[in-house]
Amino acid sequence: MTGLDCNILVQLALADHPANAATVTAVQAEVQSGSRLVFPPLVINEFLHVITDARRFSPPLTMIEALDWVENFLANPAVGVLEPTPESLRQALRWLRQFNLGRKRILAPISPLCCTPQACAGCSRPIPQTSPCSALLKSSHHEINSHQ
Repeated sequence: MTGLDCNILVQLALADHPANAATVTAVQAEVQSGSRLVFPPLVINEFLHVITDARRFSPPLTMIEALDWVENFLANPAVGVLEPTPESLRQALRWLRQFNLGRKRILAPISPLCCTPQACAGCSRPIPQTSPCSALLKSSHHEINSHQ
């Protein structure tokens, strides 16, 4: 499983985004390796908020365009939505404490938050030093997270 955050969805949705080509290549490689692309519902909320913001993009997507993009992306059989469980919420709180994540990094454990031990049994990527998610692709501000 490869957890995607909002930044990756933005990079995929905007063909003229500077990181689009690298992100498409990285995501395609993950899918071709058999990885399932997953994210919690909160990532979609953030994506809709960001991608329709005229202060961030010129022009931004309209809400209808953004909703159409999300629905099309979710139609891909390699893409799935993960729902949090009570135990995964407790784990996310432990990770916030363990990795000393401040208020600007409070959403860092969201993808792993949605995992159950059974769902994550097949994950093989290591946890990095600074986050409960391992980065597959990093540009100056963006990353794909794979979780354990």
